[in-house]
Amino acid sequence: MSSTQFTPSREFELTILYDNMPKQPGFETAWGFACLIRGAEHAILFDTGGDGAVLLRNMQRANVDPNEFDILALSHQHWDHVGGLYHLLDARQRHLALYVPASFSTHFKQDVQRYDIELTNVCDPVRLAEGVMSTGDLSGAIREQALLLETTRGVVIVTGCAHPGILKIIETVRDLLPQKHILLVLGGFHLMNDTETDIERAVTRFRELGVEYVAPTHCSGEQTRAIFSHEYQAHFLAVGAGSVIRPNEL
Repeated sequence: MSSTQFTPSREFELTILYDNMPKQPGFETAWGFACLIRGAEHAILFDTGGDGAVLLRNMQRANVDPNEFDILALSHQHWDHVGGLYHLLDARQRHLALYVPASFSTHFKQDVQRYDIELTNVCDPVRLAEGVMSTGDLSGAIREQALLLETTRGVVIVTGCAHPGILKIIETVRDLLPQKHILLVLGGFHLMNDTETDIERAVTRFRELGVEYVAPTHCSGEQTRAIFSHEYQAHFLAVGAGSVIRPNEL
């Protein structure tokens, strides 16, 4: 099987462990993003938020053991996505496969080698686990990777901040998997500074690309959430810290 071929996985479950948007009682909010992905043969954490203490407390609230997952993927090297890393690594006692964009700094890559880590520099699309792959290190003002999950109902795209452009990320997925339906796009859309007109154009393009459900959070912006909610109606998911999303149940 090539690195870009997919086999539909078991049912995925996504838990947002860190976000600046509130959702479930008892979960702390802080600027940043982290999402636990269950359902592949290995659990995967995507990003670590900005504050490791907050991340670990939210993990405890969600009954997530820091040793539960074997794979960690980081979207990009901004503090609000990698800031919780060292608290997390200090709390673990197991080997970890770490996937980072090749554009991460040499200092970062050398520093994490102090831990029991197998580091993979991501350049091109690559499979992390059965039914889970990275878009590869996408170009933009800030380079970034996003994750793709293939469920039996379609592809789920999980983004950290979408600095290369949320539309570019979706279009990349469409090029990678032209026959696949895009079930859900979840995460940071990075439209918080965009105009209402630009956001409405983005919604139109989402529709053209066949995106069925949307769950904008983190750096998406309140106006973005309001416009997507109005346009997508029941297919808009209001998510935040503590949210649990089961794509096959949408």
